[in-house]
Amino acid sequence: MALKHFYESFDIEPEEGFSADYYQTIAEYKDCNEEIAWGIMQIKKRYPAVYKAFQSDWEALFAEHTAGLNREAKRRLR
Repeated sequence: MALKHFYESFDIEPEEGFSADYYQTIAEYKDCNEEIAWGIMQIKKRYPAVYKAFQSDWEALFAEHTAGLNREAKRRLR
């Protein structure tokens, strides 16, 4: 609803606003595994209730983004 209102106020189609920028942003974040894993650890430390509510999702995402990291990089996250 909010996005629809936003795009109507600028008189552009939502697809036009998302297409190029969205895919470019996603491509830029594909190599940010350590930063994403660090962010998940920060959520775990600072917002434990949010982390516990979605714990299985966070753990799966953390495992996905730390799979290619070496032992030293994983230690820096803790």
